[in-house]
Amino acid sequence: SAFSRCRKLVSINIPNSVTNIDTMAFYECRVLEDTPIPNSVTTIGSHAFYGNQLTSLTIPDNVTTIEEFAFYKNNSNYFNKSNPDLTRIINKTGRALWLNILIAVFTYFLFT
Repeated sequence: SAFSRCRKLVSINIPNSVTNIDTMAFYECRVLEDTPIPNSVTTIGSHAFYGNQLTSLTIPDNVTTIEEFAFYKNNSNYFNKSNPDLTRIINKTGRALWLNILIAVFTYFLFT
């Protein structure tokens, strides 16, 4: 939770030496946008990017684990678009990201 609730953090460059984005690392950094995830990352912890403004998401092929609610409460329009990367992510990481997508799409349709 190194940057948890840094409400003025707009962007960050995660170094290539990072292999694990810890639980709640960027939790509720409410203005955090498009943060590239380096190829060195293999695990994204639960709630890691919860409550941000991510509008795009590229998960490197090396990521094998995405824990629950890692991307919950982000820009639901991104998850609603046709995105070929989502199928690969869902197939690779399973339930956690799929749950995030379902909740984001449900929220989008409920409140728009």
